[in-house]
Amino acid sequence: CDRLLLRIDCRRHVNELFMKHYASPVSGRDTTAPGDVLFKRYRNKFDTIRDKIKYDELNVFQWPQENSFICRKAKEVLMLVEKMLDDETFTRDDYGDLAVLVFVFLSGKTDIRGKEFKFSLPHNISHARFMQRGLNYVTLELLDQQADYMSYSEEERREVHLLAEFSALFYTPMFLQSSLAAEATYL
Repeated sequence: CDRLLLRIDCRRHVNELFMKHYASPVSGRDTTAPGDVLFKRYRNKFDTIRDKIKYDELNVFQWPQENSFICRKAKEVLMLVEKMLDDETFTRDDYGDLAVLVFVFLSGKTDIRGKEFKFSLPHNISHARFMQRGLNYVTLELLDQQADYMSYSEEERREVHLLAEFSALFYTPMFLQSSLAAEATYL
């Protein structure tokens, strides 16, 4: 009949679009280049700080007033990523990487199930890559002042702060709980 009868979009792709549409006006950068310039700067010079990172001085989430919406949301996300880390239900390693980063950001703890947290090498920078913004913004916020080579402008520091919190509190739980298109008919 040449008609669309059923459209099954991959929910992970849809969540990437949510993140893109939230991040673009905050960063003020288009997403037409092969990768984000801020993330490339981090990746290209990560080796200059890798051995100097002070894991007891990470910049973690500042918990707001108890019973506020953001406080309740942060508790919900922290419980979710703790459960996912305990169950080890990640189909890909970088899904686990995102959960670990969010756990460290929200809890301030660097011990994850008896293993000491260390930053992994920066992931490939590409707009086509799932979780690029989530992984990088949370990492950059955790490192904050320690990544002095980033030489943030005030606008970039604001961008990293806002998008790290958005990534941790909203994007990460949506992404990690979303289904693939192949699962849609079953669901």
